[in-house]
Parts: sequence; structure tokens; C-alpha cells
Amino acid sequence: MKKTLLLILVLQLAVILGFSQEWQTTYQDDSKGTWTALHFINASVGYAGNSYGLICVTEDAGQNWTEIYSASGHVKNFSFPNDSVAVVAIDGYNPTHIAIDLKTKKVLWEDTEYSTALLKKVHSIDGYRGVSISNLKYREDLTTSIYSYKRYIQKTNDGGKSWTKVKDISIDSYNEYFVDLAFATGDTGIVVAQNRTLYRTTDGGTTWVQKDLMNGELNKAAFCNDSCGIIIGDNGVVWYSYDSGLKWYNKSISTDLNLEQVTVVNDSTYIVTTNTDDWKAYKSIDCGQTWTEITTVAETKPVPSSFEVLDNIVFMGSETGILVKTTQEFASMDTLYGKKIHGAFRSIHFSDKNTGWAVGVKSLLCTKDGGKTWSSAAITECANDVFAINNSTVFVACNDGVILKSTDGGVTWESSTHGKKDLNSISFHGAFGVAVGDYGVIYVTKDTGLTWEDQISVPKQTCNDVQVVNDSLVFIVGENGLILRSGDTCNTWKATKIDKYDDMYRLSFINEKVGYAVADNTCGNNYHFIKTTDGGQTWVNMPNNGIEKEDDFDIVNFVSEKEGWLGGISEILHTADNAQTWDTTKTGKVIAIQAINEKNVYALISNNKILKFSLPTENFTITFNVKDISGNVIENPIIIVNSTTLEMNTMTFTGEEDIEYTYKVGKTAYIDAEGSLTLTKDTTINIVLEVAPPKKFDITFTVKNISGNAIENPIIIVNSTTLEMNTMTFTGEENIEYSYKISKTAYINAVGSLTLTKDTTINIVLNVGTSKEFTITFNVINTLENKINDPYIIVNSETINSMSFTGEENDLINYKVGKTGYSEVEGNITLVKDETINVVLKEVETSIVNSLSAINSKIYPNPASDFVKISSDVAGFNINIYNVIGQLVLNQLENGKQSIVNIASLKNGLYFIKVQQNGVESIQKLIKK
Repeated sequence: MKKTLLLILVLQLAVILGFSQEWQTTYQDDSKGTWTALHFINASVGYAGNSYGLICVTEDAGQNWTEIYSASGHVKNFSFPNDSVAVVAIDGYNPTHIAIDLKTKKVLWEDTEYSTALLKKVHSIDGYRGVSISNLKYREDLTTSIYSYKRYIQKTNDGGKSWTKVKDISIDSYNEYFVDLAFATGDTGIVVAQNRTLYRTTDGGTTWVQKDLMNGELNKAAFCNDSCGIIIGDNGVVWYSYDSGLKWYNKSISTDLNLEQVTVVNDSTYIVTTNTDDWKAYKSIDCGQTWTEITTVAETKPVPSSFEVLDNIVFMGSETGILVKTTQEFASMDTLYGKKIHGAFRSIHFSDKNTGWAVGVKSLLCTKDGGKTWSSAAITECANDVFAINNSTVFVACNDGVILKSTDGGVTWESSTHGKKDLNSISFHGAFGVAVGDYGVIYVTKDTGLTWEDQISVPKQTCNDVQVVNDSLVFIVGENGLILRSGDTCNTWKATKIDKYDDMYRLSFINEKVGYAVADNTCGNNYHFIKTTDGGQTWVNMPNNGIEKEDDFDIVNFVSEKEGWLGGISEILHTADNAQTWDTTKTGKVIAIQAINEKNVYALISNNKILKFSLPTENFTITFNVKDISGNVIENPIIIVNSTTLEMNTMTFTGEEDIEYTYKVGKTAYIDAEGSLTLTKDTTINIVLEVAPPKKFDITFTVKNISGNAIENPIIIVNSTTLEMNTMTFTGEENIEYSYKISKTAYINAVGSLTLTKDTTINIVLNVGTSKEFTITFNVINTLENKINDPYIIVNSETINSMSFTGEENDLINYKVGKTGYSEVEGNITLVKDETINVVLKEVETSIVNSLSAINSKIYPNPASDFVKISSDVAGFNINIYNVIGQLVLNQLENGKQSIVNIASLKNGLYFIKVQQNGVESIQKLIKK
């Protein structure tokens, strides 16, 4: 099947992204200062004010602006209490409020009552009520140069004609000035001070409650709905609230820049910006809890001094007197990549099919997802080449002898300088690496870049490319047809000069013998594509079938003798048949090519494009064979592959070639098995699941009297196990039923049971009194209702030697009744009165007791407490002792005719002794007392 290259990813890095694809200047007057306030009533009508007191209006979405007022002050902000009036706060030597008639664009009135204060902001609650904040710097004693500081909150109830102070606060310095105010609802709002202090009102500004935040120099505040608000500040500080400002939570953005501007997009979305030259913007769509960066690369990107979003149209005022707008949808802002690129990219390298780096002039990008997305790192160097040993260790060769190194996947970088010549290429094989550059500079490291050694005994010609083929073999190509080869880790070099070639640009070795190179020549042709099959001893021209001679090719990369790529000034060529034929893709100037394998190839193109070529991949099947440790098939296991749970009874998964898949196989009561594989063919995975140990949980008893006082040292019995003195906790297994009994002298017993599924606390209350005693009498008969003599009876795991048992009121009695040749009967009863239990035993053939008594053996004493003596008329026999349910509890081998067996460790009850000799056995009953 013919392999066809598919261009699946084009990353255009030098286009304008972020807020817009084009910024349009809508007004400019460099003599009129910085635009400091901006507000649009709708998509057409907007007002702007600047630091010179100029107020302008547009009625055609910013195409034309008309000056309507000029004051001696600093326009701080606009507020619109109703459809006919705008209230403007003006700061300066004569701070004031002015009211503008929206129809006539005339000033209705001015108020300068607080002319000594610096008016910061005004907010209109409705047509009459409003709140403003001011800061004051003054001298109490005019004979000194010492300043005093205050901050004010004022309130109006008449549309701004008169104002009343509701908060007059003396402060230590201007660092405690008010910086912003914002309202969530008509009556609930906040005022924010720079020094982390805020005031909150819930009655429209009449009363205010102070609250201090933990960190951050604060700058702005805003509410996106009735409940959710944010406060932003220096060094990326963000505080958010979801209860109208009652409580605040810190969710700072990871940046050392100061957040200066905030705008509300809708009832859950904010955009915040910094005010630096290379300013950044961040967006939250969940009321400020999480943030993503939005960037723009407009060539004349203005620094924002004010910002407004209306119906997805962005209006922005700048510090250079420019007003701009963009109509780009915000959805596109979120999905496009747009870091600013300082210069052209020069090299690309991938450590695997997902992780790669691209470098250039003051530019470094990294992808972790096969080129779908890229992140950038700020560098000041001019980077020429990059090489990744693995996903963590990366080297970058730069101008002026600088080598950058990262050991954490590009998060941090270390810099070292080696001479002053530009380094053009760098290559590694494990810890062994070589960097080459202008004027023949070659540096060698054998310890992963900890130290570098200068190679001084080589021709001083510019080296363009280096490849470390293995742990000792290195090739270098350069100007004037230079080829250098070292087979001993750069201790010695062999130089070859091919006279008919000019500059050797790039080389690509696929093993120690076979390599390719591209070069200019001196014979009139524009390029030469050459190959060696003897480790660089000789080089031959490759056929130029289908190659345009007018295109200079100076990039080469091969993955096998059949499969390779060439890059030129306008296209990329691909061959799959050892250069017999070529496929052509027009791309623009090719800067670098790296083939991860024959199906995944990356290329750097001029104008800062990154291309990814991919061939169609095959699908393969993973078959899971799941068994237990005994080799039995486990039915219906739960199989999860890369977060996908297979359907019931499905034991296969189909995936893509060269993709790594992780899997997890589990089953109730078994330990999960996990693993991973990279899919290169149909694969069967044999899984052996081990039985999981039962989970254990604690039962904790609290025992009190009816007055609530703790009862010390109660007797606690759980499933016939008496807990040690002062022990109030019992550990049991999951899903097992446990019965318990709590007793104490002079108290009535408490009993109960539970099935253990989690750690459990049982609160017991004991009543004062004496527990009554009741007797159970067992009447044991066969199916013909005839009495059975001498049955064994086990009560609560203890064998009783009578037909009755006496216990205390409410005791839970578990019993077993049986006899040799009969089936065993189990049951339980709670003692509430004297009871007679009729037990019917059925005759059966047992697996232990039989009629074979060919061995003449004797057991005595019987019953016994500590030892029994077993004798036989023949020497050498085996002794097995079983309990009444057939479990082997003791085994002993005797070589003589007589054996003494220690039974002291056995519980009291009925047992069976089996004596075996030469395939003949004798079984007798034993009573342990």
C-alpha cells in the first residue's frame, strides 16, 4: 500500500492571536495624554476620558469621536444612574463630580465639596443613591513638611447633587488609600484599600463592616453577578467570593506581574490584564476560581489603561492615547495559540512522538501532546539547535558560546558559556555529547553536560551540523566540503574534504555505516544529495529523480535506507524507495526536519510555522486472558483501557499503532492488575489475579450506664472471643457477621450482632440489675423419632458434656449437634426463657468415619485433658486428629508401636482420631475435656 503523507497540523506562530486578528485604531491624539476611563452604553455609544480631563463620545461604535468636555483633572470613571444622566468622577487639584445630559451632551452641574480630597471612584446604585470613595493627603501643621493621610466613603441620596461622609478613616500612608469600589446588588457592595483592607455594606452604603485579607497589594474589584466577586492585585493576587463579599478565598494567578484592570464579560466570566509593555490577559469562566492565559501578538499592541467588553466586542484605552477595538469572538481567544515570537525558529527536536521542543531567536516552545498545543519559555539567547536526550534532559546550543540545559523537561534552565563563538548544532548519545559552531569550535562532554572540553586540534572551519551516532562515533559537516569523523569519543579526528562541494549543511546517519548529507557545490548545480555506506569513508551522489534543480535543498533526515525527507527553499520532498521517486509538498523555506519514525515527521518552516506530517496508522487488538492463580478462568472481570471500561464479557480492545495504552484488570475479591504497552501488533496479555485479603474494620464499644457515665472494665465477648481487660475495640473482617455480649457485675447484659462493612462504633447502655438465667435442653432424635444417645453438642464453639446448657438472659446461643454417621445440625437462639430444642439428625455416610477397623489400636485415657497414648500391634503408623467438621487439627508420625500425643492445645470437645498404616486405617472417637 502506498504511503501518503498527510499534513495534519499547521501552527502559525507569527499571526496576531488572542483578543483579535486585527487591531483597528479608532481615535488618536498624542497630545491629549493617557486614556483612563472608558464605558459603552451599547455597541454604538461610548464615552472615554483621559488624564488631561478630556471627555469624548462616540455614536458609531468608535469610528468617530467628539470632544464634549475638558476639565483640569484626571477622569477616573463613568457611572450611568439612569437613561438620561452620566456622572463622571474627576481627580486632580480640584477633584469633583460632574453630571452630563446624555441627550444634549451638556454639563448639568458640578460638585466640588470635597475639593481637598482625591476622588477615586463613584458608583450609582439607582437614579438617586450613589457611593464614592476618596483619598486625602494634607498637612495638619502647615509649618512642617509632615503629611497626614485619610480615606473617605461618601454617599448621595439626590443623584449626586450633595454628598455625606459615612466613613472618615485616618491612615498611616498613601499605601493604604482606597483603590476601588464594586457592588454585587443594589444594597450590597465593597470598598477595597490597597493594603488588603476592605469594607462591606449591605444597606446601600449607610454602614460598613471592615475585613482584612491575608495577602496582596490590591488594585481592582468587580462582581459578575449578585453573589460572585473578585479582587485583583500585585504579583497575580486574586481573591474571589461567592456570597456577595461576605467571605473571600485566595486563588492567585501564577505570575509576578501586577493585575491592574478587570472587566466583566457575563455573569460568570472575568478578564483581567496587566499594564506592562508586553502585557498579559487572563480569563476565568467560573467566577474567578480558575484562570487561563489569553495573549495577543499585535505588532503595535497598546498597553491597556482601561478596558470594556460589550456583546463580545472589546474596547480598550491605552497609555499612548490610542483607543482600539476588536470584534474577535472570545471562543477563538480560548482556542488559538499566540505567544509573542521574538525571532525566527531554527531547530526542532522530539524525544518521543509526543514530547518535543522548537527553538529560535529568544524563543523556545515545548509540546507534550504531539504538537497539538505548545507552551513557551522566556529565554534571552539566540538559540540555534536543540537536542532532547529524553523527556527531562534537554540541551540548547546558542550564539556567543552559550549552552542551555534543563533536567526537568524545560521548566527551569541552566546556562553555561564556552568561548564567544556561535554554536550551530548539538547532539547526544546518552551522557556523551558534542556541540559545534563557527570557526571550527567543538566542545565535548562525557558527563551529560556537567563539564565540556574544547577540541583544539581540528580544522578551524565553521561546523554546521553534528551527529553523535553511538557512544563513540561522531560525524561533523561544515563549510568548504568539510567532513570530520571520530570513532573514539572525539579523542582523535579524521578530516575529509570533498573538493567539488562548497558548504556541507546537514547530515543524517541511520546507523554506523549508512548516512546522508546535503551540500552546495562549485559546478553550477544548486545542491548535492550524497550518501555513504562505509561509515563516511566514501560518498556518492544520490539520484535526483523528480527533484527540481532550481530548489536549494539544505535539510536532510532519514529513518531508513528507504525512507527519508529533504527540505529546500520552498518545499519538502519525501521518498519511500531509496530516492528513486519523491513526493513533493509546497511549504515555504524549510528550516529543520525531524522524523520521529516513518509515520510521524515534524518540520520548521519560515514565518514561524511548525508542520506535522503523519501517515495513516494501523489498528491492532489487545486480548486479555484473565485467570486465577490456580489457572481457572475468571469470568466477567472489569477491564479498563485508557479510562475506557470494556463492556461485560468483552475481553478485547482495539487501539491505534504506536500508541501507549495503560490497562487495569479487576474483579471483586481479587487484587487489581495494572500495566501498559505500546501497540505495535495484535497482542494477548495474560493476567493472573490473586485473591485479595479480606478488608478489616474495627468495632469500638462505648459502654455507659443510664446516667451517661462510662462503665469501667466491662466484659466484652465478640463471637466467643473475650476482649482483654480495658480493651474496647475488636478488629474483624469485612462482610462477616459478629455477635457480641457486654456484661458487668450488677448490670443486665446487652447483646447484639452486626455485619461488618466499615469501622463502627456501638454505643451500649447497661441497666442496673441482675441478668436472669435460662436453660436450653437438647432433645436429639433420628428421623424415626428415636432418641440418639451420646451426641456431641457444641455451644458457642465449646463442647458441652450434657444435654442442656444454662446461660444468661438475652445471650445469643450458637449451637451444633451431631453424631458419627449422622449429618450435623446448626442453629442459634436468644435466651429469653427456658427452652427445649428438638434436633433431628439424618443418617449419612461421612468422609471421615467408616467401618474399617483392620488395625488393632488402642487409645487411652479417653476422655483425656492433656495427653493420650495410642498403641498398635504393628510398628510404624500415622496419626491424624480431626474436629467434628472434618478439619485436620493435629498430625503425628510414629515409627514404633506406641505413641504419646499432646492434645493440651485443643479446645474441649469431640474429635476423631484416624490411625493409618500401609493403606489400612482405624477411626475412633476422642473426647477432650
